[in-house]
Amino acid sequence: MPIEFEVSGEVAEIARRTAEVVRRVVLPAEQACGGSVHDGPEPLRRQLQDAARQAGVFAPHAARRWGGLGLDLRDQAVVFEEAGYALLGPLALNCAAPDEGNMHLLEQVATPGQQERYLRPLAAGELRSCFAMTEPAPGAGSDPRALATTAAPVPGGWRIDGRKWFISGADGAGFAICMRSAFGRPLAELGMVQQMLADSEIDIEAGRALLWRACWELDQGRPGAQYTSITKTFVAEAVNRVVDRAVQVCGAMGISADLPLARLLREIRAFRIYDGPSETHRWAIARRAVRAARDQAAT
Repeated sequence: MPIEFEVSGEVAEIARRTAEVVRRVVLPAEQACGGSVHDGPEPLRRQLQDAARQAGVFAPHAARRWGGLGLDLRDQAVVFEEAGYALLGPLALNCAAPDEGNMHLLEQVATPGQQERYLRPLAAGELRSCFAMTEPAPGAGSDPRALATTAAPVPGGWRIDGRKWFISGADGAGFAICMRSAFGRPLAELGMVQQMLADSEIDIEAGRALLWRACWELDQGRPGAQYTSITKTFVAEAVNRVVDRAVQVCGAMGISADLPLARLLREIRAFRIYDGPSETHRWAIARRAVRAARDQAAT
């Protein structure tokens, strides 16, 4: 069956109204509050969602029986793209994370009673939710197989033992979806992490070798422009790659204040600009290489 890329007139109209609400209401409000993507003050959330309701674009992903527009995934993508023009656009349409994902989860696995208790008010924007998965080491980061938190039935309900942190949207949430125990292994034993570690080792060693070569050229009294440009460009970008990989491996901890990685990531980005941006150095490197090749051909 061929993939259909034509958007229906109904969906195109919803997307148009979404774009209009985002530009007319959401962007000015976003600028006024500093552009926080983490839910924003509760009165602001309700203000933006009221505007989306009035425009008929609220909850495009939710089923009609829960008060949404009931769009399929492809049509959702069209509308979500317009909502994403502003950081708070998804919040206005009630399709921001983790609420949007939690609605899908509840619709798939919750009992009818749970859906009435949690999904209906969530889809209506009457409350917010959060998703509790991340745990301190050696618990789960982004790998649910490493979950250490357990839930056991007890008289009158369940007992949950464990520790969760970095729970997006936890402040002010009406309920939390808490994820149950599994098994895992150290990150350093995972193939994809090992590849990142290896690539970082390669970047570090290659950067060190280039630096030594440039230093040696200068110590010999030779023109060092080409080697210093090559070294500056490679090392500035390699440092960014190494720190970025470290942040990725550490997950939420990597962008928190508990580790220095977030600070390093912020500071080293400018290395690709200091002492000439990488693009300028590449231009100069290429010119020198072409000139050298022409000189050699002429001899």
